[in-house]
Amino acid sequence: MRKKDNMKSANMDKHELLQYVRKKMSGKKIAVWGTGKLSIWGEAFLQSVKISDYCYIDSSREKQGRLFRHREILPPEVVSKEYYLLIATSAFPEIALDLYKKGFCELEDYIYVCDLTYYQNLLKYRDEPRVPEVTKEMLKVIGQNLKECVLCEDFIWQGEDKFESYKKACKEKVKQKFVNFENFIQVELKAPK
Repeated sequence: MRKKDNMKSANMDKHELLQYVRKKMSGKKIAVWGTGKLSIWGEAFLQSVKISDYCYIDSSREKQGRLFRHREILPPEVVSKEYYLLIATSAFPEIALDLYKKGFCELEDYIYVCDLTYYQNLLKYRDEPRVPEVTKEMLKVIGQNLKECVLCEDFIWQGEDKFESYKKACKEKVKQKFVNFENFIQVELKAPK
């Protein structure tokens, strides 16, 4: 019984997400950003919301101006608030940062179609506090600010998989570990020698 209710809830969440994004797409040009293997995610999303009029965007100059699956490939420079973007490329973090700098808002103006569960949860828990995303540029600034406040030699940012082996190699030099669970980014404070 409980499993069936959870499945029903997941389907309702997906339906709510589809309706929400469809409403945001209304009156806008639609583009799938990326023409690689992940582009199929964008196409599948558009099929599920019954939208067939869209184009592709790709950063590769060689692809721009050509057709991909019978649709035009445009350069990123054409992107404006007239577009709703379905990002379907592993370069999502870089693209999202660039869009943010141009005033675009995730979910309102674009989504990463390869992780719809994230957006379902954003809608489901929309009134809950959110953990901010952290970019590499932000990590540099945080590291500089921490160096001014904490007695340490350096900060090393890396993934979860390397932390334990690094900690063993450094023994007592690693004093603390901070984790951003969304991006699995960690900082290690190395004590001065």
